[in-house]
Amino acid sequence: MDYPTSGNIVVWKAGMMKGNLFGDVFGEIGGLPCRAWIVMCLFGIVMAGADVLGWSSGPGLSSIDYVSASITAPLGLFAAYFAGMSMVSRRVSGLSFLRFIFGVFSLFSFLIIGIGSILVLLPSPYKGIILTVALTLIFFGWLALAFLPSWPIAQALSSKLVSPTRLFHGTKGHRGSLFLIFFVGGSFNNLVPSTAAAKSLGEAMVYAVGNSAVSVFTITLFVALSVTAWRYASANDKTLYGDEPRAAGVF
Repeated sequence: MDYPTSGNIVVWKAGMMKGNLFGDVFGEIGGLPCRAWIVMCLFGIVMAGADVLGWSSGPGLSSIDYVSASITAPLGLFAAYFAGMSMVSRRVSGLSFLRFIFGVFSLFSFLIIGIGSILVLLPSPYKGIILTVALTLIFFGWLALAFLPSWPIAQALSSKLVSPTRLFHGTKGHRGSLFLIFFVGGSFNNLVPSTAAAKSLGEAMVYAVGNSAVSVFTITLFVALSVTAWRYASANDKTLYGDEPRAAGVF
């Protein structure tokens, strides 16, 4: 989508959005520039190759799996960041990317701490208390993912720490749709069997391509959801526009 600008800051009115979260999210996907689709497809190709290599190394985790994860994880983060910045027509920069990563890890912090507590601390004699706290953190972690999808993109656009409560208040009237799109989108990852179920190289390649295509679509969907939620929030709080300069050009 293209929005009017004032200097380096994107300026738009709430009336320019349809007000329907589903329509606005898919409008963002439909308006995603070619350059962003190229980056997303390159990530999908790398991911598919990593899946096939992982399958060839046999069952269980191997050094190939760890190397593949160390490559695909940062690439996936960058692809999501690049798509988001392309949607809002803002400049891509290393500092902005670091702020985006901070926003992603902040958003996932409850889940990371909760799951980590179960894996590391559960064998202790206080496992009942630890399990209760961990499950509570995981519950709030899922709620944060569903209701604060705009946090990473909002933080990438701002040099100041963005308050999640401001983002939450800005999505009033759309939270039910946010919740629904989040969980429906997450279910897409189960559409294609894992490469681990493959019995031959050809079958593994088909599964890998299918899974990478689903992953690319799911990431694009969640980025569009993040951008749309940010647009709603920034319509109510102009400070959420951020101060990241507008992109100089497109291709």
